[in-house]
Amino acid sequence: MDLTGHPTDFVVGASFPEGMRRFVRLGRQRWPGMFLSHHAQPLHAATVSGVRASSPEGEAAVEGTGLLLSEYYAVSIVAPEDPDTDPFSRSVVDDFLASFVGPTAAPV
Repeated sequence: MDLTGHPTDFVVGASFPEGMRRFVRLGRQRWPGMFLSHHAQPLHAATVSGVRASSPEGEAAVEGTGLLLSEYYAVSIVAPEDPDTDPFSRSVVDDFLASFVGPTAAPV
């Protein structure tokens, strides 16, 4: 079976296992697919952009900085439609984000 839909991709650090437990505990299990891969090698990005934090100061402290993770997970939440236009798909992505950082204030 080939999964189809609109992917929303994330890179998640070492908090992934606990965040996933919270995501599943939400009892929603409404997503049609989720793909992940664990990468035990470092990840580096020259510039971080599009930062969302719990405060404007937190966003300003990280926006434009470099990124270095010792290991990470690449996660793709596959929802039926584009989360920017479909409320159900948005709720799936919001559930995932809330499992790691709390409720979202704006679309990804």
